Amino acid sequence: MSVVDYVLTSCRAIELLCDFEVLEFCPMLSDVHCAVKVNIQCLASESKASSNIPVAKIKKWQNEKRDSFISNISVDVVEFARIVR
Repeated sequence: MSVVDYVLTSCRAIELLCDFEVLEFCPMLSDVHCAVKVNIQCLASESKASSNIPVAKIKKWQNEKRDSFISNISVDVVEFARIVR
């Protein structure tokens, strides 16, 4: 089986890509695709930098949501991933 993993970018942004790597396949993340790792060189001058840009943050684990997390895991998918490995 062959699968192509890739990143889409504009012509102007392609020169900012300084590294591209296809990571090892993980059946917990996808049925056929590998994750890709892309490093982007970001240059900003002080005059253009803005502290008003919202940044998405990963929230801390909330232990009280543990049961909800567990009940939403597909046992069939986890079992299939274990067998495929």
